[in-house]
Amino acid sequence: MTQTPTTRPPAPPQAAGAGAARRPDGVTALLSRWFTAGLLLDAWAHNNLPGLESFFTPWHAVFYSGFAATAAWLAWVVRGPLLAAVRGPGTLRERWDGVPSAYRTALLAAAAFGVAGVGDMVWHTVLGIEQAIRILFSPTHLALATAMVLIVSTPLRTARADDGLGPDPGLRRLLPAVAGLALATAQVLLFVQYGNALVRRGEGYLVAFGYTDTLFTAWVLSSVVLTTLVLVVPLLHLATLWRLPPGAVTVLFGACGALSLAVAGGANRVTVATVLVAGMLCDVAVRWLRPGPDRRRAVLALGALVPGVTWTLVVAVAVLTRSPGDRAGTAPLQLELVLGMPVVQALVGLLAAHVMTAGRVGSPRVGG
Repeated sequence: MTQTPTTRPPAPPQAAGAGAARRPDGVTALLSRWFTAGLLLDAWAHNNLPGLESFFTPWHAVFYSGFAATAAWLAWVVRGPLLAAVRGPGTLRERWDGVPSAYRTALLAAAAFGVAGVGDMVWHTVLGIEQAIRILFSPTHLALATAMVLIVSTPLRTARADDGLGPDPGLRRLLPAVAGLALATAQVLLFVQYGNALVRRGEGYLVAFGYTDTLFTAWVLSSVVLTTLVLVVPLLHLATLWRLPPGAVTVLFGACGALSLAVAGGANRVTVATVLVAGMLCDVAVRWLRPGPDRRRAVLALGALVPGVTWTLVVAVAVLTRSPGDRAGTAPLQLELVLGMPVVQALVGLLAAHVMTAGRVGSPRVGG
């Protein structure tokens, strides 16, 4: 079956303001960091302060004030077309269509977040504060997370709709989009926290590699696969849209590392530091590979290289830095697991890259 590279049609007329909307994207990304910092504080509190029984906490204050500031900014960005509908000719719908699509979605998401926030307060007041894994499945929390991902990823959607960016805009022009995607990825990783391998210290990997508990080993290895996909898929998405700029891997790994540090209360700092070093090394390789929409083989190489390098370093650091007490307290490491785990992750990344580039990469990017 022949695969025909697909291209997106030219942006509709209402997206013509996307280039102008690029300017407020920097502010949107900055406010999203405040918003996300509140989420990280809340994640830290829920995971490290047992017995929370109040909705009104300092970390909720940071979280919801970040939301309020971001929502106010979104309303300010779209004020012109909406006020013109009241003061001048044209219907409200016509003026609404004049707002860049990315900001229309963000404004609706902000409204949904506000409703979900009120619902979360009622839920906590009536039913109490969720603990442990229940936090990740609370209906109000899922609604908040969905709306938040749509809000912080606004700069990415703006960039996608901007025909003026070209196929190789570089990190400076793409930084708001990359930052927005990184923050959204960290939020996804938070809500699959039960499968986040970055929260684990080196000792956890050593116990898994000892294979004394089959279920624990399977859990650790499965969490590594899930974490690999969460980290790699966003990078592949960027590489199917533009030439992936060096620095993007480090930005994304930094956001996910900060989230993982908050969840683990800092106990996993060596693992997170190792992942950040891996991100920097991968960015060096990105400069050489130059993966982009017209370089499918480079994108495939990226998919294999990022998880391969990352987990090779994590395993190596865990093995090389274990203390004599760790050696005495754990079973002998199974060489097949130690050597094979990074290889499996490279293959998982390669498969993800193949799926994401099939019929999409290989021709110049057209449209937004």
